[in-house]
Amino acid sequence: MNLRQYKINPKVSVIYTPLYQFSSWLRICCTSAVIFILAGCTSEPQFELLDGSKKHLDDYKGRWLLVNFWAEWCAPCLEEVPELNSLYENKDSLGVDLIAFSYDKVSSDQLKAAQKKWDIQYPMASTEPMPMVPFKRPDKLPAMLFVAPNGEIHGPVYGKQTEQTVEAAISKFSQLDQ
Repeated sequence: MNLRQYKINPKVSVIYTPLYQFSSWLRICCTSAVIFILAGCTSEPQFELLDGSKKHLDDYKGRWLLVNFWAEWCAPCLEEVPELNSLYENKDSLGVDLIAFSYDKVSSDQLKAAQKKWDIQYPMASTEPMPMVPFKRPDKLPAMLFVAPNGEIHGPVYGKQTEQTVEAAISKFSQLDQ
């Protein structure tokens, strides 16, 4: 809009634009809103696992999803791998799922090699294509996000995790969701 086209109505002291300009602006805003809403409703996968399966966070609704951020250069991240392997082995009895996301942008081949080298038995998200998830990378490592069965995201929780700390965090976050 051109500022010269604004007019001040001295009787009501409001700034207004001619109706035709307002209707154009309104059409643009409404169209943008519809596009934004439809983009959020997409059923396209948000990320791919190293095994090639395509996933969406909705695939995990009804269970707790643990999102573990890790890196090979992070000693505490590597120290928690046996605990997370055990947690993943007991995932059904605990009612959780677990996915690892690399903190660093490394190739999927590098991730597969690291997964084998460190005996990581739980699924890992591929970095090719880059995951499109509704959370950001944490500030430090190790870090874990807790996605509640209703889809609400909690955390990050920093530090090495054990089955006991995960259960305690889930208990705490469950109370917040009620």
